[in-house]
Parts: sequence; C-alpha cells; structure tokens
Amino acid sequence: MVQDVLFVHGTGVREAEYLGTLQTISGQSALAGYRVAGCLWGDEHGCSLGDALSVPLYGQSKALDDTADPVQAWAQLLQDPMIELTMAAQARLPAAAAAAAADPFAAAPAPAAAATLPLLAASLAGTALVFDGFVIDGESLAALADAAAETRDQPGLRSALEAAAQLAGAGVDGDDFAAQLVARAITAGWLMRLHAGGLPVPAGPARDALVAHLAAGLGASVGQSKSLLGGVKSAFLKPLRLLGSAAGGGLLRAGAWGSRHYRKSITDAASLRVGDILLYQARGQHIRDQIARDIRAIGAPVVVVAHSLGGIACVDLLVHDLLAGSPSLPVRGLVTVGSQAPYLYEIGALWSRERKDALPAGFPPWLNVYDPDDLLSFMAEPMFPAPARVQDVRVSSGQPFPISHSAYWTQPAVWQAFNTFVDGLSA
Repeated sequence: MVQDVLFVHGTGVREAEYLGTLQTISGQSALAGYRVAGCLWGDEHGCSLGDALSVPLYGQSKALDDTADPVQAWAQLLQDPMIELTMAAQARLPAAAAAAAADPFAAAPAPAAAATLPLLAASLAGTALVFDGFVIDGESLAALADAAAETRDQPGLRSALEAAAQLAGAGVDGDDFAAQLVARAITAGWLMRLHAGGLPVPAGPARDALVAHLAAGLGASVGQSKSLLGGVKSAFLKPLRLLGSAAGGGLLRAGAWGSRHYRKSITDAASLRVGDILLYQARGQHIRDQIARDIRAIGAPVVVVAHSLGGIACVDLLVHDLLAGSPSLPVRGLVTVGSQAPYLYEIGALWSRERKDALPAGFPPWLNVYDPDDLLSFMAEPMFPAPARVQDVRVSSGQPFPISHSAYWTQPAVWQAFNTFVDGLSA
C-alpha cells in the first residue's frame, strides 16, 4: 500500500518558498514509495501588510554604511558597546600597522584615556550625577560604574585606543577621539544595564551630556573634539569599508537592525513570519479549515508532516476534531518538525488545550523532531507523557539559528526517524 503524506508549511512561507521545500521533500530517496502532497495555506490565509499605512517612515531608507544619524550609531552601540573601539582597532592606519608588524614589542604611547580610565571607573561609585534633568544615583550609578569597569577590563582596549590615537594623521585629535569612543562605549554599556534591569533610561540629550562628561573626565577637550558622527566619519569609516564584510560590513549590518532608517526592510522581513503567528493566534480557523480540506481531499489515511506554525495548527486541528464528538480526519500519524506547539501548551497559549488538559483519547501517534540549535523547536514528549503516543527525536543540522529552523529537510536523520515512525504505524 502506498502511503500518502501531506506537508503543511510554517509561518512566513508563500508559494515560491513552499514549492521549493515541497520539491526538496518529495525528492528525498527515503520517501520512495510515498505519495507526497502539499497544503499551501500561506497565500490565501496568511497575513498581508497591505500598503503599510500604519508603519512610520516605511518609505524611507538609507545605505547601511551611513551613520550620519545618531539613532543609527546608537543602535550599533546598543548591539555591542565595544563596536566603535573594535572598528578603530581594525582600521589602524597602514603605516602604523606596518610598524607594529615590524616591531611588535615596541611600546606605542598610550592615549590619555588609557591612563585615566581606571581612575574614572573608580570615581563613578561616588556622588550622584545629573544630566539634562536625569538623575543618576543608586542602582543607576552602580550600573554606570559597572559599565566603566567592564570597558576598562576589555582585553583589546589598549590596542583600540592606540589605533584611535593614530587616526590623528587624518586630522583628528587622537586623545579626544579615543576618549569619545571610550565614553560612548561606557554609556552604551550603562544603557543596556538600565534596560535589562527595568530602570529608567534617559533620553538622547541626557545621554549625550553623559558622554561629554565622561570624555572630559578621560582627558578630551570636548569643545574641540570630533565624534564618529562628525568630521571623523570619512577618516574612520572609509578604511572600514575597504576591509569588507569580515571587518566592518557585518558589524554595521548587525547594528543597523534596530535603526528606524531600516524600518521598511525590518517590517517586510518580520511581517510575514511574525504576522502569520499573530494572525493564527487571533483568527486561526481559516488555516485549520484549509488543512482539514487538504487532508480529506487525499481520500486515504494520511501521515501529516508539519513545520513550525504548521505543527501548531495541526495539533490544534486534530485535538478539536477529536473533541467534536465525531472524528472525521483520516490521519494515521502526525510528524511535527521545528514546532512550537509543546511550548505554547506549556505556557497556556495553545488554542486547543489548556496546560492542565492532556491530549484527548484517540490522538494519533505523534513524532516531534527538534534541533537544540533551532530556537523555535521544542520537545513534546515531556509535555505529553504516556499514555499519549508522543515521541521526540533530536537531530542536528550543524547550522546556527535562524538557518537551523529551515535545515531539517535534507538531513538523513530526519527521514530515518520518519521511516521508522511510519513503519511503526503499520505494526
């Protein structure tokens, strides 16, 4: 008997990606002798952003290497407070780099910031500070001292400061520039601590006033200093652009993620994936109905293979079908891959089952495939113990997230587990 298999895709998938995945699955040698069909619910029942009339600045965009906007620069710093210092170390002037290579033991003169930073870090544990009406005291002051100490203890700090000082040849006062970068690193680390601890976070003017205060304490002539956002931009960033993605491009792209100037690309990327999930949680019946129609259309008992959000929908559908009193879906077995259904059940957010409710009697055997490196995959077996017929299988694509979330279909271990599972259904 030929076994019918129905593939149900996950969140954010539309026809082109769906057809490619379906072709990959159908072409697996492990599925020889199976009839594979697909359930494409995304195009008709998934979310659509429309004209994005609700999204501010949607139509605006900037190049990834344009840091003229302070919001963009601080977005980079809040991803990694050391990013500017790291970039400075990578952008050492060619002559200085050659000299360092020729005599690596030669002691380069340290900028004033290097000598002053330990004293500054110690002094921040004292009296409260006030900038533009924002008071830094108590936990906030302790967080500032911690951020300064962390910056002080960075293993590559000395090299970064020397590189910043060497940029003086491009028309920048080296000590001033180095002090500015350190002050911004400390402030970014402080802001991250405030946010993580649920403490009040200052607005831009108070933040910038703190940077000026710290830079002055580190020995910079703040009134004459040029920051990364001003005249130093051409001297500092152009060398980085020449380094390519390994040095500057990747860092810039990572920092750019939070920028308002990338709101269109961020919104476009997130809307389908996040939007499908939100839409399903609010009005998922259309998606479940589509899956049910495609199951019935096969006309024979089917094994359903469902990815990500598709797995959530299939669990909900099968539970609801059983609880309706007259089960009508001819499903022999369910295979979920990279699914969040167990997690939603555990936190009480699964539509069909509350945390206190077990799977209903008659729920088909369930194989749940997960990858520990896929942050969107979860284990089902601990959540649905016997007598539920639920089995977890762990696999590893060797890929980091988010690639790992879509890397199941070419793994032999996945299809080996699938074949073993299906063979067990016939036993």
